[in-house]
Amino acid sequence: MKNSTIVYCLLLCFFLSACSDLKEDTSQVKTFDEHFQTDEEVRNFILPVYTTLSADYYFQEMAMMDGVISDEIVRPAQGYIYSDGYWLNLQRHQLNPLVYEQQNFNTWSYWYYAIEQINRLLQTLQASSFPSVVEPYVAELKVFRAFFYLQLIDKYGNVPIMEEGDLLNQTCTSPRPEVFAFIEKSLLENMHLLSKNKGGDYLGRMNFFVAQAMLAKLYLNAEVYRGAPAWNEAIAACDAIIGSGKFSLSGNYFDNFKIDSKSSHENILVASCFYSHCNWFPPYVFSLHGSHLGDLVGGDAGYWGNTLVVQPDFYGRYDSQDARIQCFFVGQQFDEAGNPILDSQADSTDPDGLAINYTPEINLDFPLRQAGIRFAKFEIDTTCINSVFDCAA
Repeated sequence: MKNSTIVYCLLLCFFLSACSDLKEDTSQVKTFDEHFQTDEEVRNFILPVYTTLSADYYFQEMAMMDGVISDEIVRPAQGYIYSDGYWLNLQRHQLNPLVYEQQNFNTWSYWYYAIEQINRLLQTLQASSFPSVVEPYVAELKVFRAFFYLQLIDKYGNVPIMEEGDLLNQTCTSPRPEVFAFIEKSLLENMHLLSKNKGGDYLGRMNFFVAQAMLAKLYLNAEVYRGAPAWNEAIAACDAIIGSGKFSLSGNYFDNFKIDSKSSHENILVASCFYSHCNWFPPYVFSLHGSHLGDLVGGDAGYWGNTLVVQPDFYGRYDSQDARIQCFFVGQQFDEAGNPILDSQADSTDPDGLAINYTPEINLDFPLRQAGIRFAKFEIDTTCINSVFDCAA
């Protein structure tokens, strides 16, 4: 008992002495008014919002939608991403606007999620005590917001315009011409504040030339978006990019689609991302047959693979001498040793049997597992050993 009392007293003395000085050292703590004094501070504050270009929805809900609507890509009734016929109805331009579509809702929600994140950053920066420091970054964010509205006006037409402090469920829908004017104003008023550097710190970010490219697309579609053409304006935006001397056609078309494409002189805006650091799969994962992909990277795409094929008419438009014809996997596929790559689960009705043979013809409603030409434009990352999921961790 005596020993226990001594220990208790020692512990009590320790805690009493340790807690006697409760004054917090705030010498290294900044108040809000002291934030955003340097470019580095502001840059680090806004850069995380660019993950919206690297997320899985960017490819699945934006690029893939563009390809299906424009009759380049087909998603037949097979694989995990059949989505109750949504992609077939989209490809056939038979969506019913009165029927709820989860995929369509995902696209809408994702783009407005990105806009909401940008608006929050804008609210914070515009309250800064250092307006001259934050000004170019505010401009960058407004152009980035316009980027998402350019997708919305193209896919949906009349949409709600959300600015700083607005809530989507409290914002009325604006007519398409008003959305056009909002995008145009956002670009014209802010582009002169953007950097004219490309690559380096501006890889995958909004800059002057990205804004001009967005203007060009906006004006090219002006007759549809607002009811009046803007051909001269579109030409002027393109001339601003071409005349800069910073962009040119690559000698090798496929250099633009390498795993490391930073040296490309064609790319104006890229989703700056390594597959191993982003939550999405490279496009070929969705396209190649699992056995074929497994032979190339040592793994299988599971239920994600074998879902994207090329529209036959689109492939048929390529001349046999066109170098871009190499963008596709066509015909029977072989491994490096020259052995046929086989599909152990081939359809019994497949005339090619077990051998994987990508044929142009495809029955969209009842496709064979090997039917349809596949994509080969993007360089395949063969470092994803054992499982393609290594590329999407």
